[in-house]
Amino acid sequence: MLTVLGVKIVQLVTDDSDAARCPSCATVSTSGKDWVLTRPRDLPCGGEFAVVQWRKRRWRCRTVDCVRQSFTEQVAQVPAGMRTTTRLRAALAVAVEDGRDQSEVAAAYRVSWPTVQRAVVALGAVELVEPEPTTVLGMDETRFGRPRWLPDGVHDDGRVRWVRTDPWETGFVDITGDQALLGQVDGRTSAEGTNRLIKQV
Repeated sequence: MLTVLGVKIVQLVTDDSDAARCPSCATVSTSGKDWVLTRPRDLPCGGEFAVVQWRKRRWRCRTVDCVRQSFTEQVAQVPAGMRTTTRLRAALAVAVEDGRDQSEVAAAYRVSWPTVQRAVVALGAVELVEPEPTTVLGMDETRFGRPRWLPDGVHDDGRVRWVRTDPWETGFVDITGDQALLGQVDGRTSAEGTNRLIKQV
């Protein structure tokens, strides 16, 4: 670990032979191509954030029928294409699950709001399962804000076409059970509610 101008820098190399395994054909490569320096975001260490510098190896895949010619190392904590560690994404999602605002979580962990949102969506895909059958289904309409007029294309004569938006949402609720909110969709018309109800329930 280095400290440059008050900033802690952690320099890493891979100590996992499985990281050289091709993600397409699962063959372990022994043909190095070049090196790549990445900076994945991680949790704070000792109460302080550090800049992580991971010097990754780029490998060639020598399997004849493999569609991938080269790939960079990846490990469980930093899968391919990820700029944050698995444990950081888990911490972001749990923080929001505990009731903290996503913007506050993003600022606290020094990441962007979309990064927090993706972590929440990933956790939801794991934890949220299909609801159990319910004997009494309720529908609840909620309005979010006032109606607005938004531009929606241009007429043939050059005039701007406007469309009125009405921010209503319809929620499906388990009235007699303990599952509470089962689903929520845009709109409040009977056709929208019926169509979404058939798809979700």
